[in-house]
Amino acid sequence: VWLFGNFCVVLQGAGTMRLSLCVLGSVASSTAPYPRSQSPVSSIFAISSASRSAAELLCLDTLAGNLARESPKLYRVAGSNWATDKEDSYSVWLRSVQHDHPEVIVDSSLLDAPLASILTHFRSSVSSCVRSAGQDASTSAAMTLAAAGEGYLVVDDDATEAAATTAGLKCKDLRGQTVSAVLTDEVVGNLSTRVIVFQDPKKSQFLADYAVFARAPVLRYGDDTTAQNKLLDRSTDVGVCLGWGPENAYVTTCNQHGKYVHASDFNTNLALLSNTDPARAVPWSAGDAPAAGSEPAETADRRGDGKQGGDSVHTVTFLMTDGDNLQWTLGPWATNPQWFGGERGQVPMGWTFCPAAAMLAPSATHSIMSNLTGQDELVAGPSGAGYAYPKEFPKALLGDLNDLTTEGMEMSNMSLLNVIAQSDDEPDLDLLSQFITPAEGMIFYGFGNGYCNHKGKLWWIGEKPVVSGRYGLWGDGTSGRMLGVDALIATLAEQAKTPDSADGYSVVPVHAWSHSYADVVAVVEGLKKHEGVEVVKPSELIARIKANVKPGSSVLV
Repeated sequence: VWLFGNFCVVLQGAGTMRLSLCVLGSVASSTAPYPRSQSPVSSIFAISSASRSAAELLCLDTLAGNLARESPKLYRVAGSNWATDKEDSYSVWLRSVQHDHPEVIVDSSLLDAPLASILTHFRSSVSSCVRSAGQDASTSAAMTLAAAGEGYLVVDDDATEAAATTAGLKCKDLRGQTVSAVLTDEVVGNLSTRVIVFQDPKKSQFLADYAVFARAPVLRYGDDTTAQNKLLDRSTDVGVCLGWGPENAYVTTCNQHGKYVHASDFNTNLALLSNTDPARAVPWSAGDAPAAGSEPAETADRRGDGKQGGDSVHTVTFLMTDGDNLQWTLGPWATNPQWFGGERGQVPMGWTFCPAAAMLAPSATHSIMSNLTGQDELVAGPSGAGYAYPKEFPKALLGDLNDLTTEGMEMSNMSLLNVIAQSDDEPDLDLLSQFITPAEGMIFYGFGNGYCNHKGKLWWIGEKPVVSGRYGLWGDGTSGRMLGVDALIATLAEQAKTPDSADGYSVVPVHAWSHSYADVVAVVEGLKKHEGVEVVKPSELIARIKANVKPGSSVLV
């Protein structure tokens, strides 16, 4: 539910913009693992990433994380044109924060300032620095120590150390150290039990702001198993792993310890974005919406009505994969014409999207919702609040995970849930019944064959359909389950036109890394040459199944 209001822009001189007054609150879930700042955002210094080294960006991010514990102050943008930049998604999200929170001041006076000047400006908020060797294990150790400490910055090369010294900081040398070496009882006691960042130190200029803000330990997955096991074993509540690792092993390990996953190894600015209030979001008008796309539809109920064009119809829906990937959806997905940033609204389209984005980046999520066309639909997952394999998650924590998923889905106006299994086994419907609570239905994927190994099979949980992928728009195949554009057109045209059976419906996973929105449009245009095929949004396909297929004809719990 969004509370609407008016806004105006007031210029206060070069480099500073102020918007009209509005109250910014703090809304946090009772079960969410995401921390909140002590005070709401009031002013933001935009900092350009252009011409800055990875070590300098890491230092700035650890500063941003420290500041955000009290109130977020720093925000990275691609360049000085952030106020008009439509390609850098984080510039778009900064404008979204401005739009939703008119009282927040964005100050560009430090935009291109040298690192030493920025550190000097915030000198009273930092105490010291820790020196690492440069994108190796000692970088992870330094970031973990900064997360546990008060006012610690990480300097990863000689230049950033020199800037810190100029600002009057003294550095502790951690070169040659590992995460295990710094995990004293005191350090461990100061670290979050619910948030862990698994990040390759070669990507340390990303996620560092959130790691320090959230007091999250940082290490590369699999590098230091002693530290990894010690840190994962500490929590008894639902938690989250950010960053990334080898997919199956990484997600499995995190899930077994009650932590879902956000693929987020290239995210920035989460310390600030997570501290804006979703309840203050103001709807974008068609001319003002910050992301590309057609005229936005109202954020109303998007559930289908189950109506169809006749008795001899095959119903098809398309669902883009990988929407759980926060570094993508908060990054190029939102602005690149290949995906959500294109001229949408031409065909019905489902977009998987992480429900927890509404908690980690409320203004960005609101911007995306406001820019949906009447032909677009967000589908939760996979596989809920974050990436999870249902069979691997502790049963005692499934209720809390379901609560988080429900909250995120309600905030994001979602009615369907997409779940990915770890294997191609038949779904455990009893287990999935604990995931499906907030949804009208579920789209279930096995892990292989383009998510289509179950060949469109349908199951039921109560009166809620669980439908699997039939054929995927995946690569350039001409046979099998993973097909290119032309082969998919021909294959879908030949499917059964039987609305009263599972054979009359096709969920088509669209592989994000080999196909675009334009390819979906091409398939839909090709299908128009064939009678009896209707393309609808995912919720409409589910509604048609519920209206026309008898649950007794498939599996019912």
